[in-house]
Amino acid sequence: MSIFGKRAKLRKVLRLTGIHPAQAILIGDEIRDIEAARDAGIASGAVTWGFTDLDTLKAHSPDMLFESVDEILLGPGLDRFYPVFLNSSDRTL
Repeated sequence: MSIFGKRAKLRKVLRLTGIHPAQAILIGDEIRDIEAARDAGIASGAVTWGFTDLDTLKAHSPDMLFESVDEILLGPGLDRFYPVFLNSSDRTL
């Protein structure tokens, strides 16, 4: 899915749920996830165990960086966000 497809899906999810962009976070493992979140006006989180290596992720300055699932579940500051889930195979959004 291109960055433009993710941005459009993010905006649609926000519109359908009534969640304000300042209350949402997109957590992914690619640079295009960080860029799509920024383009949609929401926070970006990056996981270090996925597609993109740590140094490359850091160079793109995600709002949050996660080194484990526990950090996502228990991380400080995440209680202010609603997670936004996108699946590239999900054609319903």
